[in-house]
Amino acid sequence: MGRFILAAATSLAIGCATWSGEAPSPTIASDGDIAITLEELDDWVKEQLFQERTEGLDPARVYEVRMRSLDPLIEQRVIEREAQRRGVTTEELLASTRSEIQDADIEAFFEENKEHLVDENLEELKPRIRGHLQLKSQQNAIAEWVRTADVRILLEPPRIQMAAVGPARGPADAPVTIVEFSDFQCPFCQKVLPTLAEIHERYPEEVRLVFRHLPLENIHSRARPAAIAAVCLEEQGRFWEFHDAIFADPRQLADSDLRQLAEEIGADPDAYDVCIASDAAAERVDADVAAARGAGISGTPAFFINGVQLSGAQPMSAFERVIERELSATAP
Repeated sequence: MGRFILAAATSLAIGCATWSGEAPSPTIASDGDIAITLEELDDWVKEQLFQERTEGLDPARVYEVRMRSLDPLIEQRVIEREAQRRGVTTEELLASTRSEIQDADIEAFFEENKEHLVDENLEELKPRIRGHLQLKSQQNAIAEWVRTADVRILLEPPRIQMAAVGPARGPADAPVTIVEFSDFQCPFCQKVLPTLAEIHERYPEEVRLVFRHLPLENIHSRARPAAIAAVCLEEQGRFWEFHDAIFADPRQLADSDLRQLAEEIGADPDAYDVCIASDAAAERVDADVAAARGAGISGTPAFFINGVQLSGAQPMSAFERVIERELSATAP
């Protein structure tokens, strides 16, 4: 077979440049009856990049990759439809959303944020602030179009059936159950607590949170003893008091500290000692760890929202997206 003749395509940037489709895609490689077009190359490159980013990942991570790309794609389609409805180009539509910014708006923004603008001069910052405020007005307009479009996302996430066994907050018959795997020495588990509190406050009857243990013993030497202590205090109905106190100050986790804390929160110290000396609490922790490992979980915090996996100290918006989708699916 003869040698391929490669056409110059200096504008091609892997993963960025795609064929617009406005004219027939040019041939960029040929050898007799073989021809490769620019459009075909771009599609192949995109497929290869997707495979490289997702190869070896579990289905939940692949789903996350797809969902991160779905949002901007939905946004683009909504913008295109709005432009078509108004009879303008997308560029004209987006330009129209950049509201006129008055000097008073700029000055107000500067006053609100000047503690973060050390040694900055208002006059020098005006062009940047104006651009920032115009971009914000555009983003708000786009967000409103997407909201009113009410696009239904039909891409189903993979689900792992995770037993909801353990101390819980929220009604047992809640339509959404979140199973959390956590570690008392994990800073990210501590970081996500305000988000979990917000979920409980916003969805008091709709969401149930179940706590399960995943002490990462290789990096947190006192996480397992704390987990065992938590199981013993759960038997006395004191788990959440212990949970909140430990995460408020996770530095004091020696055996004596754990026992003292048990007394401070009103637990029976003798019953606590008997539980700690037995194997039952440790076996309960081991069962939780085995369940997490069986699901491929190796880090904390990890969440299963009606079986949909969410990893790490995610923001409220990430939880809200899944919760709202689940509530919509279970609505009568």
